Amino acid sequence: MLNKYGPLFLLIVLLFVIVYAFFGPTISQQAPSLSKISMPKPACKDGEQEACTNSLGCSGERVCVDGAWTGCITKRICTPGARTQCIENFCSVGYKICNECGSGYGECIYKKESYVVDTIIRNETAVAIEQNITEQDISEEINKFKEWAAAHSIKLVGVNKSVNDFYYNGSKEGDFLVIDDIPNILEVSKGLYKIPDDLLKSMKDKTFYLSHQYGRGYTVLGSWPEQGILVGMDRGSILEQSLSEQQVIHEFAHILDYHGIRGIYEDKENHWKHLDEKRAVIFNVTFAYNASASSPPYGFMDVYSTANDAENFAQHFTFYILQGEEFRNRAENDSILKEKYEFFKNELFNDREY
Repeated sequence: MLNKYGPLFLLIVLLFVIVYAFFGPTISQQAPSLSKISMPKPACKDGEQEACTNSLGCSGERVCVDGAWTGCITKRICTPGARTQCIENFCSVGYKICNECGSGYGECIYKKESYVVDTIIRNETAVAIEQNITEQDISEEINKFKEWAAAHSIKLVGVNKSVNDFYYNGSKEGDFLVIDDIPNILEVSKGLYKIPDDLLKSMKDKTFYLSHQYGRGYTVLGSWPEQGILVGMDRGSILEQSLSEQQVIHEFAHILDYHGIRGIYEDKENHWKHLDEKRAVIFNVTFAYNASASSPPYGFMDVYSTANDAENFAQHFTFYILQGEEFRNRAENDSILKEKYEFFKNELFNDREY
């Protein structure tokens, strides 16, 4: 019997194998293993550091974060442009000025005999005296800023550590300072007050860490304790001295970009997700960054904005607010700049111009 139907049985089995091969479940329908997922090759290894030079020609160091290099971190011992007294034989004989890199002071500029040296050398104090602003006025303005931040669900934290220290060692007890004692805190308020409330939603429940140390700004997109990176840190930004409107607006722009538009790390304040594809096209950078370039190429307001798409967005966002008229004027003869300007005006600022 088996011999009689043997060929037919084999034919049926063969047909079943063929049908299963063509119409059965395929690998593409199964959940891919992590090892088979195609990921872009990182530019560097997380935690790696190397020497660099910023756009001003200042020497520093950059760090690899999430497979990409950060901007060049320069170590400062003074605020560029700040003055300090020259002391000889226990007397003030003039002043010297911090260089543009913040790495040291120039030669002493000697005073004339009739010149009276102001013993108060902190710039903000000198300005306050010139404008007849009292310590009470400053304290009241700081309190108003703290109330404003609380009303917008933004946390302000004073710290005594640098970006690098927080990145590698995390946040610990004893790292914090009274926010009122942070120099230049009102520069931060001036910058944030210029940003529309609607956009500030992207900073909800996030933190501005205001440091008394000199350095730069850094966007904290998350915390990765399992890797020992930014342990105990809230999402937000670390702002080092010298605090300025430009710095806080630039770092806020990264939060708006990464969390508000692109929704990185599933941030809940991803209110502008519908702009993600348009933003990717408009702010795409297709050439290698040349920090030593003497002038920006067509389509860019400055050289640093050519570093990558994130800096392209953040720099032009900052230009839109702080140098709106210059941005508009240059956009008249530059179609790429015009597209960027119109993106901010129409998609984010609801036709508000500066």
